[in-house]
Amino acid sequence: MMKKFTVVAITAVFIAACCIAVTSCGEEKDSVDSFPPEVQQQLEEVMNEVMADNGIPGAIVYVEVPGEGKWEAALGLSDIETEEAMDLANAFRVGSITKTFTATVVLQLVDEGQLSLDDTLASFAMEPSVPGSDEITVRMLLNHTSGLFEYTADEGFQELQAEDLLRKWAPGELVAFAASHEPYFPPGEGWQYSNTNFILQGMIVEQVTGNPLKDEIAARIAGELGLARTSLPTQPRLSGEHSHGYLYARDMGDAQDGGGDELLDVTDSFDPSWSWGAGAMISDLEDLGKWVKALVGGDLLSDEVQRQRLTTVEAWQGSDYGLGIAEYDGFWGHPGDLPGFSSAMMYNPDSGALIILNLNKNPNDIDFAAYTTFTQLVEVLSPGSGDGD
Repeated sequence: MMKKFTVVAITAVFIAACCIAVTSCGEEKDSVDSFPPEVQQQLEEVMNEVMADNGIPGAIVYVEVPGEGKWEAALGLSDIETEEAMDLANAFRVGSITKTFTATVVLQLVDEGQLSLDDTLASFAMEPSVPGSDEITVRMLLNHTSGLFEYTADEGFQELQAEDLLRKWAPGELVAFAASHEPYFPPGEGWQYSNTNFILQGMIVEQVTGNPLKDEIAARIAGELGLARTSLPTQPRLSGEHSHGYLYARDMGDAQDGGGDELLDVTDSFDPSWSWGAGAMISDLEDLGKWVKALVGGDLLSDEVQRQRLTTVEAWQGSDYGLGIAEYDGFWGHPGDLPGFSSAMMYNPDSGALIILNLNKNPNDIDFAAYTTFTQLVEVLSPGSGDGD
């Protein structure tokens, strides 16, 4: 049974968590030879060091560079209570990788002429209204240049969430927390990652289509690409073969009696509505391998809208950010962090290199653990990558 958590500690978890293997098909995966043993050893050393330094029970990772090799591994434990080993087939929560799905539906609606990247929030008559709604455009929501406050940083949200982790949130309730704060900067005059942007996008999708966001994602993306284990859930429980997610007791305010370094299983502890179109989705390595290639290749969009998606602004941690997609050293995709899980999904269209991983503990001593691990894996494959960014 999940223990009761304090408001102060749950606050830290939500701020840290929100702010920011596999190929596309079985035949292609089987046709790729493994990396030379020395490269595999270096990749495994990166993963083992990250896991050991951060107390991460388990990890799933897939690395492939066409013409050079591949390496896939299920490391450590999926469930520490039963001592079940991690499995490459396990599903997991993908956090902000969700943003790539929500953004794609929005961009498809742009392609269909149902909305424009230059439409303002005010044109949708959103409730509640947010500061600057007559100047904030769909494009600004997509690339985090709206300036809107991060709703998970609001103390009122944190207190209510801590009181009931299984509380069902309406999207408008989440936006209201952001609307009660001054923006970080005027619309279009800076860059700040904010989950509020993607809650609003989900609301736009539902207003324009008249359908739930989860159904639009299922029909337009998962169904089209055959992503059988990818969904936007409405309930907290993970079903089927999946990895459990953990965090330290101290990160949930449960450090009494020396339990600060005790790992707590938070797999089914949070209702997904708290992160919704910004971070609630579930997937697995095989699906993410298909998805990131389609995402970066623009398979579901027109060439012009895809060009818009890949037009970036300077972001964080050596990366640039497009319309719901990040770029680092030629790799495109997205990281994802939320309580219990840290993920990254990145693809380099020039080299065909693909890196996907999930760590089943979050938060960790290193911020955005899976994304940071991804950059370390890139360094193994191409020493000096990212230098000067």
